[in-house]
Amino acid sequence: MARSSDFIALCSPAGKPVYVNEAGRRLIGADAVAELEGQTLFDWFPIDQQPWIREEVLPQVLHEGRWSGELQPAAAPPSPSSATCSRCAARATTSSRPSASSAAI
Repeated sequence: MARSSDFIALCSPAGKPVYVNEAGRRLIGADAVAELEGQTLFDWFPIDQQPWIREEVLPQVLHEGRWSGELQPAAAPPSPSSATCSRCAARATTSSRPSASSAAI
């Protein structure tokens, strides 16, 4: 994961980053891990996309275990097409509740 050129992040169900690889940090404009302190995954996307992510994308991840679609991170340079983003929920072994979500862009 660390050497991938794709954006890879592991976040708590509340959106708090647990891990973001180097390519992901570059894409969201965070040069160091310390710059992620106090952020959530919602901060990485334009304000107008945040309610949709919170109300549509994450509930699907938590209910179905994955989501796939297009998102444009806020700090990413403008491009003719959005980034393709896949999200999966990881399940804890002692509970059926998701313990984290991940994203690969």
